[in-house]
Amino acid sequence: MNYRNAEDYVHHVHNLSLEKKYDDSIRLYAQSNENLLKLFSNYSIHNKEVLTVLASSDQAFSCFYLGAKSVDSFDRNYLTFYYYFLRKWLLLYQNREYASYHFFYDGDIELYELICSIIPTSPQESEAKTFWKKYMELSHYKAGKYLFYPTLCNQPTPYGHNYNQLIPFFNQDISFTCMNLLDTNKIQKKYDVVILSNMLEYTSQYNQLIHARDNVEKLLKDGGIAICSYAMYSHSSPQHHIESDIMTSHQLVFDSYYQYYEPLFGKKMDLSYSYKLKK
Repeated sequence: MNYRNAEDYVHHVHNLSLEKKYDDSIRLYAQSNENLLKLFSNYSIHNKEVLTVLASSDQAFSCFYLGAKSVDSFDRNYLTFYYYFLRKWLLLYQNREYASYHFFYDGDIELYELICSIIPTSPQESEAKTFWKKYMELSHYKAGKYLFYPTLCNQPTPYGHNYNQLIPFFNQDISFTCMNLLDTNKIQKKYDVVILSNMLEYTSQYNQLIHARDNVEKLLKDGGIAICSYAMYSHSSPQHHIESDIMTSHQLVFDSYYQYYEPLFGKKMDLSYSYKLKK
């Protein structure tokens, strides 16, 4: 984050949200657009060291719930880290999710009062509280439509409504690194599993895919896997073939591919695939 503190950053984010356009540098996923319940049924996370894109936090929560040994996170959008704390507070203190339409349209004094009541247990949590308290004040107790991607439907997660089982993991802060894995890697640790979500779909640029491949290789232990998921493109699309050719041109090998039946559309859809680092 190229700002001195949360107070500076909140004014930057608020000003962008007032421009009445979706700005990808701040835009959040209120909830995951992936069927994580189906996705994680195909991969073993238990007792694994995991690095996941943070995004809506649903991937991280799912890894906690499924018994990962450790969960670290990254995202190019620093605001996802603050959003992690907002969702944590709602689950921890109100045992509930937060309907995304409230963020879009309704002023919410109850949410503001919850934020004000938080007693931070770490500098990171204090920073997040400062941000959200000020942001709600600036936006007249709304989080703002242009802060979020539109939510098409609520996708199922492994933890479902078992929020109480997530509480033990909230006693420790999640490790977060702000970085774009299509460009750079600031993490020295190696992992059993790296969860990329659908980030590789966002580029067809040769250099960015090369960077992604090299960075993933450095992040994985021998035999570790990188889990990718679909949201926009089919596995048979030209873009996916370009990605696959580049990602498997060195130490990564294509490992698996899955589909699932989506009741919303009444047909089978692409779900996920993975790359494995050669031993």
